[in-house]
Amino acid sequence: MSKWTAAVKKCREEGRCRNCGSRDGLETCHVIARSIGGKMKPESVLPLCFRCHRLQHEHRLEILPLLTLDEQLEAVRVVGLARAYALLTRGGE
Repeated sequence: MSKWTAAVKKCREEGRCRNCGSRDGLETCHVIARSIGGKMKPESVLPLCFRCHRLQHEHRLEILPLLTLDEQLEAVRVVGLARAYALLTRGGE
């Protein structure tokens, strides 16, 4: 199984948006955008519904409280502590 397939499977199995709890329109959201180094693997994504995913892309959703420790550590590994904190508490760049 590819890392991306495993990431999508993780979100599907979780079955609900981590922000609002909706089961409708789930999408696989990158914790750190791929354009700045985010990876296509399970610890680099979280499930968000379409509405919450859009808010995250508009920099209006703080995702730090929604992440597991493994997801937080992966974000720090990819972009460093200061940048990860800035991205995750302000909804991204």
